[in-house]
Amino acid sequence: MRCQTESFLSQPVDLWRYLVLRLYPSVPVNSRTALKTTTLPVGGGNDGRAPILVHKGEAVGYCVYTMHRRRDLFGEDAEVFRPERWEDDPVGGPDLKNIGWAYLPFNAGPRVCLGRTLTSFLSLCSAANFEICLSNG
Repeated sequence: MRCQTESFLSQPVDLWRYLVLRLYPSVPVNSRTALKTTTLPVGGGNDGRAPILVHKGEAVGYCVYTMHRRRDLFGEDAEVFRPERWEDDPVGGPDLKNIGWAYLPFNAGPRVCLGRTLTSFLSLCSAANFEICLSNG
């Protein structure tokens, strides 16, 4: 029996992959060292909205696991497995197509994860294998 993978390997697989990597990032905690004195735009002050000074050589740690569960970015149901949140949400959910730096399963910039492309390929292979298993009963 020939397996028809087109339906399974369409957009929903990408949506599932985005969501799995958002809820369970491969590197949930990370840090970077400042190469020069700079500022972070927010996070300081009593309300967390003031800039923060970071001196050259200081480390800045961040938790991707927590960032990916922010309700102000991903909606009140941020911890729910709902792949369709990456589509245009007619109910007024967040627009995630331009989420930018709030979605960092592989980090970003010049030190992006080398496994990013491999992971995307393997997830498609896994989806194809799953479709074949379903087709063969």
